[in-house]
Formats: sequence, C-alpha cells, structure tokens
Amino acid sequence: MPGLGFYKGYGSGEALIPVADALCFEYFIKPTLLARAGDPKHGGVLVHNIGTMTARDVAYRFRAGDVVQEGVIDALAADRVIQVFPDASVFGEGAKVGFRIEASESYSDVSDEVEVHARVPEEAEES
Repeated sequence: MPGLGFYKGYGSGEALIPVADALCFEYFIKPTLLARAGDPKHGGVLVHNIGTMTARDVAYRFRAGDVVQEGVIDALAADRVIQVFPDASVFGEGAKVGFRIEASESYSDVSDEVEVHARVPEEAEES
C-alpha cells in the first residue's frame, strides 16, 4: 500500500509534526496541478490534478507578449486531465504562447511555464 513514513531522528522533537502535516496536505491531499504541453499536432496544454481532492475555479493564462487569453477550469476531479487551448484567433495560427496556472490558496501548482503553439481550437477532452 503506498504511503509515507516518518521516522523520528535525533533531536527532531515534536516541532516537526505540524510542518510535516502541512507539507503532506499541500502536496499529497490538496488539489495539486501539473501542466504540460499536449500533442503538438493539436496544440494545447494538459492540466492534470495529481492531488486527491477536486480542484475548483482554476484560473489560467496564455500569454504572448502583451496579448493575453485568460480562462477558468470550473472543476477538475482528482487524477483527471483536461486539455485547454490557446485561441488562434487571439494569437494567430502557430504563434508560440506561454501558459501558466494562476496562484491560489485552494490548490497547489507544481508546474513551470509551458510553451505551446496556438492552433485552431478544437473541443477540449477530459480523460
């Protein structure tokens, strides 16, 4: 069975318990989002909730220079993936666009900025 084990080391004391609890909540229980480039043929970014709780109201932003396209994923269940696309009518077909999940207290983002190319948008698929 997967899990975490903590071993009391010399001099660690009780002070580490709240820190360990907070870190476990932050990275293993709370919604934790990971973004990566999708299939280059279709463009887009895959956003994966690797946490154990549903992520709600996930704000994201595509940016190319001063041009910005913002969006919100209403809900993304634990261990689910959704694909979001930069709109080619906003950036131009084939434009290189950066993607970032906006910071929030209600979920953790473990991604760096992702670069993709804008394509004509297709229906987002959830898996």
